Amino acid sequence: ALYVNKSSPPVYQVNGKFFIKEESTNNILNLTGLNRSMGNNVDQFVVNQGIFIKSRPVAERALARLDFNVDYFEPGLLTDVELYKSSPIYVEVDWNSPQILGDKIKIAWNNQGNYTITFPGKEYYHYIPGVSSELIDLSEDPGHQVKFQEFSDLDWLKIKVTLTKNIPEGEVLIQLRTLGSLVSEYTGENFQVFALEEVASVLGLTLNTTHPQKGADYLNTLMEVYLDMELEEKNRMSRNTVEFIDSQIAGVSDSLSYFENNLQSFRSVNRTYNIASESSTVFEQM
Repeated sequence: ALYVNKSSPPVYQVNGKFFIKEESTNNILNLTGLNRSMGNNVDQFVVNQGIFIKSRPVAERALARLDFNVDYFEPGLLTDVELYKSSPIYVEVDWNSPQILGDKIKIAWNNQGNYTITFPGKEYYHYIPGVSSELIDLSEDPGHQVKFQEFSDLDWLKIKVTLTKNIPEGEVLIQLRTLGSLVSEYTGENFQVFALEEVASVLGLTLNTTHPQKGADYLNTLMEVYLDMELEEKNRMSRNTVEFIDSQIAGVSDSLSYFENNLQSFRSVNRTYNIASESSTVFEQM
């Protein structure tokens, strides 16, 4: 039990509060005149927004703004330490090509020109875009030497490693993460959204993470994405409202033109006259 506890990475809980602004009832789209705050509508609105925040589309947009698709670790005796935003290397992944997922990949170098790729883990998966991943045995793989700032030319791994710090030698473990696996992690049981108070439109956000700063960055980005999507929805509704009003005005204008043309045709066929106008014309000619 002691070994399991010491070899397991620590788990931190990151918390946040998010105020949900209730939709205004004084806009042009509210045609009922009813107050949304009547009954349990406010509670239901907050609950719905909580479900929306935890949804996969919102998580996907948040993760697209974050550089979470590669995890970096410093090798340790019992447990590896995550190097979030402090890694001496940066890895660019070509996700349109096959990759190696699962266990960690070792990047080691003893000069600033080349590095070596090895696979010290026990379970790896061969990922092919658009195809299900399959288990691959890399226990006998001898390792591969690649130049920094160039993509590896392996058939099942295409990454480009850049040395970001002036370190002549070192080693870093990396773990590649697909967007799908990240979305599943950040919309699963590790992330909870709940109402803090019954009468307030405030949501509580709780995320269990192995790195507190990483968790805080995700929550902050998630809230930014929510506000952006809310603004996009309001702009869409405003455009639809303006287009609806314009179409109605155009329809009224077309109707007026139609009836005016019919009236002119009726006058021409039946030789009707405006008595007041004709009287004025005759009076001017006298």
